[in-house]
Amino acid sequence: FADFLNEYLNKAPQELYLIAHSMGSQALLDTLEQQLPSNPKLRQHLKGIIFVAPDIPTTQFNAVLKKLSRFKVPVTLYGSQKDLALSLSQTISSQPRAGFFKPIDDVMKVKGLDVIDATEVHTDFLGHALSPMSTDISEFMVEKIHAKLRSRLKIMLHKQGTYYLLRSHSAP
Repeated sequence: FADFLNEYLNKAPQELYLIAHSMGSQALLDTLEQQLPSNPKLRQHLKGIIFVAPDIPTTQFNAVLKKLSRFKVPVTLYGSQKDLALSLSQTISSQPRAGFFKPIDDVMKVKGLDVIDATEVHTDFLGHALSPMSTDISEFMVEKIHAKLRSRLKIMLHKQGTYYLLRSHSAP
């Protein structure tokens, strides 16, 4: 993935948003940990990082994002308490998964991370699909709207800070 990313940056430098889903999040996280500190071109063009239902141990996710926070790149995490794929992964690995918000407290420890709880949004029978988040992702990437102002997000207060609840299309 790092080779692909560097080739892309050399051919088409522009605003760059990186989105990873599920197990692909591991490749993105590893690449960011390796490349962001040493790659000025990546730092120049990277405008946002989005993890959707990341199937990564929460402790690893938090540790890497904490190290990378000094680069001030907006990072968004979409997760759910109803994601059956991540529930199974958590059971098999015996490690909490960053995208499985049981409890949400574990991912609230990273400062500057926009945590978006998509538990209320119907996805697929596993609760693991990316498509229901696409409108919100578009508001972030295309319209450059911060989470606290996006149309389908409701601000939620937590003892460790603020997170956002992604409402279904029919929610007011």
